[in-house]
Amino acid sequence: MIKISVTKHYKQKLRSFTLDVDLELDVSDFTAIYGPSGSGKTTLLRILAGFTTPDKGFISVNGDVWFDSDRNINIPIQKRNIGFVFQDYALFPNMTVKENIKYAIGKNYDEKMIDYFLDMVNLKDLKNSYPDSLSGGQKQRVAIVRAIIRNPKILIMDEPFTALDKNIAEKIQDELLHIHRLLKLKTFIVSHDVKQIFKLCNKCIIIEEGKIKSHGKPSETFNLEPSKLIATADNKKFFLENTIISHDNLEQVDENTFIARIVIKK
Repeated sequence: MIKISVTKHYKQKLRSFTLDVDLELDVSDFTAIYGPSGSGKTTLLRILAGFTTPDKGFISVNGDVWFDSDRNINIPIQKRNIGFVFQDYALFPNMTVKENIKYAIGKNYDEKMIDYFLDMVNLKDLKNSYPDSLSGGQKQRVAIVRAIIRNPKILIMDEPFTALDKNIAEKIQDELLHIHRLLKLKTFIVSHDVKQIFKLCNKCIIIEEGKIKSHGKPSETFNLEPSKLIATADNKKFFLENTIISHDNLEQVDENTFIARIVIKK
């Protein structure tokens, strides 16, 4: 179980902002963090990882206390055992695929384990290649393997598929979902892609202005009264109060949920 109850206040010249969240999550959840820019998504994950210190609050993972302002506990980043996957891959250009992964493991690496994980994402034959010879999708696969090979307590992904071709992104999502289920990783992903959230995640947190507006299954969080959110594009929201003129490209993403391109009349 992951428990997060924190407050962080930022005071700036043009804008003051307070993140105030209280959550309990199962360790096997694949959780999306969704919301407009500046809502507090990245701040929440930075606090969980230890990059940002809350003003007050409490964080525990599987019973281990990572942060407690009352008891002056703040476990450093390197001891929290978190895997990170970023948009820009963050690979060392002067190291091969295998060397990039070995660097993440440290001295006690296992060659067979590296081969096992690279084979899982179809990169075993490229382990001696350098990043500049890889495609964007291949680089992202290396970044994922590097993040998970140490068996992290939490995997954090910050919009990892934004720069990828749609078809490549969908293939990597399939691989990631398989890895998540196989290793039973607790995974957080920041995403603005509703379809991606429904495909990957069993939980979704919607944050607006530093507050959690909804939390639960994606089919629940995107269908809340009184305004039922049915689609998003470029941070614009379309609600059921609008009249749907037509729709096409209907796709089923789970048993009870469909996504379609719609034309609306305000």
